[in-house]
Amino acid sequence: AHYRGGEWIYGVPQGRRKIVIELGANNGEWISQFLQMHGDFWPIIVEAQPTFKDDLRVIAQNYGGMYIQRAAWITEGETMTFHAHTDAGGMGSSLFGDSVYSEGFCDGDLKCNHSLGEAYDVTTLDVVSLLERVARPDDYIVLRMDIEGAEYEVARRLINSGLACSIDNWEFEGHAMYAKQNYKYRPVDGVLPWLLRGCGVTMNVYQYYKADPKLQKLREQVESEDACAWLRFGVDGCSEFGSCGGIPEK
Repeated sequence: AHYRGGEWIYGVPQGRRKIVIELGANNGEWISQFLQMHGDFWPIIVEAQPTFKDDLRVIAQNYGGMYIQRAAWITEGETMTFHAHTDAGGMGSSLFGDSVYSEGFCDGDLKCNHSLGEAYDVTTLDVVSLLERVARPDDYIVLRMDIEGAEYEVARRLINSGLACSIDNWEFEGHAMYAKQNYKYRPVDGVLPWLLRGCGVTMNVYQYYKADPKLQKLREQVESEDACAWLRFGVDGCSEFGSCGGIPEK
């Protein structure tokens, strides 16, 4: 293995490649299942939480891939605060301190009896720079993005750089409703698949705004103050959970 500044590199295949990149791999469950079904893909695994470092390194090693212990973002090498917690496997940990998960999952309660949150510094990874470094024009690229609210800034940077259209299949998990500062991005969940369809990108948007118990309680709180507030966010624009195809062509 070759180690370089938070990156473990176990192999770089030659020729035309199939690449799968997972941003926000958490404990590696998704990437493991993907590789079991598609063992001919070269994996690049990105996760900021040190809790899963050993497990993710093993996955990368087993498939001759890369593991990068950094936070996916729009800048390279910046030090930012990461807001994690110690229960439910760190689910929902993010760069956003006002997330409903900032104190922990706490059995789905909106407020925790006591905070299980923890904050620590992480180094950022510019996703555009990563793609420029590892991908070639004839590669087939699958990108999964589950980065708890950071996906909107990262997606905009990918589009503005011109690299978004080099992605063949994009699995995008939307988290606009998890942190107040991201509410304004809710319409992006529906617009992105329509926008990128024009350059051949197959995009699936996943969001759990109605299924997540913490968001259900947040919705009750918001509607108790303003009965129409939640609807104005456009939360009902896509399915309860699963894939959202975005704006139809007709």
